[in-house]
Amino acid sequence: MANITRIKAGESKEKNSPKNSMPEKNHQEKSAPETTSHTQQTKVSTVNKKLTKLEKAQQKYEKKQAKKQAKLEKKANKKPMPKVLRVLTAPFRKIGGYFHASWQELRQVRWPNRKMTWKLVSAVIIYTVVFAIFIMLLDAGFTLLFNNLLK
Repeated sequence: MANITRIKAGESKEKNSPKNSMPEKNHQEKSAPETTSHTQQTKVSTVNKKLTKLEKAQQKYEKKQAKKQAKLEKKANKKPMPKVLRVLTAPFRKIGGYFHASWQELRQVRWPNRKMTWKLVSAVIIYTVVFAIFIMLLDAGFTLLFNNLLK
């Protein structure tokens, strides 16, 4: 892989004054023209790669849109079912729609990793223990209160 350095606008690679940098650039061009051309080619190739990635993303997006459009056209061209069949198949279509929507929701879930799972499990256990102690204390207090009142 080529080593690429990025230079912001207004900066130069060398920290020499502009007067001194001009002769050095000329000297560098004479001594190593291959280096500058290689870096220029590298920069051009990275720009081309970025463009090709953008072009690929654009083509992928266009394919998706074309598929959606074809699907919509197919639905529009479809003949409606007879009313009797629509009534008979309605429950099955609704159940199928439910499972389809459920599957889509499951695909959107972001499942926790092992560390996060243990944190959540420990939080539930601690909350359960604290709440159980609180209920036990209330039960003991009310039992003592009612026993004293009934005597």
